[in-house]
Amino acid sequence: MNEEKGQKASERVKTPQVYGDLFDFYMERGEMPPQFAGSDDPLADYVREVADEPGNRRLMEEDSLWRDIMREALGGFFEGMVPMFGKIDGKAADEAGMIDEFFEASLDKKREMWPGIVQHIKQNYAPEEVNVDGYSRLMRDTPGDLNDIFDALHTDWQRALAQRTRRLKQQALERNKPRFEQSVREAGSHDYETVLATEATVGRYPQLREILLMMGRDKEASRDEFDATVTRYVPVVLSRSPEMSDIDGVTVGNDLRRMIPAELVRLSDSAIDIGFYADFAARRLRLFSTKPPSEKREKTELEKRRRPRLKEGPMIVSVDTSSSMSGHPEKIAKALVMQILRVAKRKRRKLFLITYSIRSKSIELTSRKGYAEVKKFMRSGFTGGTNGEMMLGAVLRQLSTEDFSMADVLIISDFDFPYPLKTTERDIRREQAKGVRFYGLTIKSDVRQYSRILDRSWKI
Repeated sequence: MNEEKGQKASERVKTPQVYGDLFDFYMERGEMPPQFAGSDDPLADYVREVADEPGNRRLMEEDSLWRDIMREALGGFFEGMVPMFGKIDGKAADEAGMIDEFFEASLDKKREMWPGIVQHIKQNYAPEEVNVDGYSRLMRDTPGDLNDIFDALHTDWQRALAQRTRRLKQQALERNKPRFEQSVREAGSHDYETVLATEATVGRYPQLREILLMMGRDKEASRDEFDATVTRYVPVVLSRSPEMSDIDGVTVGNDLRRMIPAELVRLSDSAIDIGFYADFAARRLRLFSTKPPSEKREKTELEKRRRPRLKEGPMIVSVDTSSSMSGHPEKIAKALVMQILRVAKRKRRKLFLITYSIRSKSIELTSRKGYAEVKKFMRSGFTGGTNGEMMLGAVLRQLSTEDFSMADVLIISDFDFPYPLKTTERDIRREQAKGVRFYGLTIKSDVRQYSRILDRSWKI
């Protein structure tokens, strides 16, 4: 029984993301996904209602941007509705527990609980839903087994609870729908124009279009290689060795330990004694040659190596929001962030935004509250100084998390700040060795020192 209750509870738990996925599924296939087929869920029904509304359907089929905006708007709406439904479900679960407790109790315990049960049912249900007075009369008038009466009451009460839960959810939805639909009419058009403007900005710069392809992994780097400093052990042949080794042939010299037998004969023959010493002095004695022993030494060299790559993974975008980036650079940065967010949403990839000037601020844009945060970012201005070291520290911390390890990193800045500390550079190199890509977009600046640690950089 407890396992069954746990299963029912898990079925009740739905998040805004679940309804977002439902929206995508229904738009693509024109049918509800299996887990919603035949379900009695007002929010699922409302998703279908919004998608099937002729005006919405036409706009979303003509322009995928409208579909993205509608999905985000529904997600924001469900952010508020899901907790409301959760409270309704919580109260329903409590009452379901009361029902189970009563009907699983002994007959004596049921008699003890009956006055409270009658009061609860009368307070929450109309007689046509659960006729508790009628059941009371039946119990008084039935002298024998009451199981059939309890079974009928059990069925009526559970049915009434399900209907009441559905009714409360529908009422909550109806109260909040007008405000949502009004906001879509007003804010939706504004969001549409905003995103269109960012598309136009990105479209003017081939560099930005290429960044979108790279970050979206629609296009790999032209050279999926990097310069790696490799230490390898290289055998080194020593010039000579006084130690004997394997015989390799015959040579000349004056090492008496390695003379061939013929030279030993000369040494013992007094007639050629003088010639032997002359050859010794001139280093002309015939000797066995030997292979000198070899050893290994370290040799450091640059080598092209391929990094491991995830097919698609998370993304981190770090935007310099200092005053030096205000004006047109700010417009470019915001346009690129908005378009990268669309890529992330379309490909279901996590996107983390780090904004920095004096301090850094981090936001996961693909989280439940991400769309509201990106709208806030689009409205904000760029002011203050720059702390590049703090920004890089925030990036590295995010890369150390499970969700954002092996992310693609894009830094948008004029890079008008010092080159990173050696410890920071070392940490960046370590991430790159794992397969992390560090990209950079330099706006309105000729600073090039950061190209030494970036896998790829662009300039506008």
